[in-house]
Amino acid sequence: MVDLDDVVPAKSRISNVIFNNPLLDNKVSEIVLFNMKKNTEGLVCDALKLVLLNKQEIFFDPSFLGINVGGSEVEELWRDNQKEYYESVSTII
Repeated sequence: MVDLDDVVPAKSRISNVIFNNPLLDNKVSEIVLFNMKKNTEGLVCDALKLVLLNKQEIFFDPSFLGINVGGSEVEELWRDNQKEYYESVSTII
């Protein structure tokens, strides 16, 4: 079990942390759902990626102590941490 007693809530602008250039036009051009499944509560997926018109990416990895959010380096870590037999099927919206 993880002890979170010393964790302090914080705020940060995601654009300053993730984007190469936060001043570019950041409109979503593509949504990629990894291993999407539909259940009674809605859509479920292993991970999610937003691709912006300016080709920057935001990757959401829910598999490690909450949700890890970042650019392509977070996607690379996520892929590296998958089991050898894991096959990722992408659904692009």
